[in-house]
Order: sequence, then structure tokens, then C-alpha cells
Amino acid sequence: MKRSNKLHAKSIQKFKHQTWLNFEGVERSYKLHMKSIKTFKQQACFIHWQKDASSELFKR
Repeated sequence: MKRSNKLHAKSIQKFKHQTWLNFEGVERSYKLHMKSIKTFKQQACFIHWQKDASSELFKR
């Protein structure tokens, strides 16, 4: 009985560790994803701004 309890506790610990690692990985990839979205938005805004600026120049 005791031995199976120990094994059970070990497997629970292992499982917790794996889920924690998975969670950290998901969180990290999510942060990277948000970062890339932010830079993409900034780039898009910049390109948009450049287009506006160039059209303003052409109007003159």
C-alpha cells in the first residue's frame, strides 16, 4: 500500500511539473505573440503614416 502511494505521489509531482512547464511555455509563446502583434501594428501604422506623408507631398 505504502509503495503504491509513493509511486502515486511521484507521478502526481511529475504531472504537476509537466503541466507547469506547459503552462510556462504557453505563457511565453503568448507574450511573444503579443509582442509580434504590437510590432506588426507599429509597422503598419508607420507604413500608413508614410503613405499619408507621401500623398501630402504629392498634393503640394
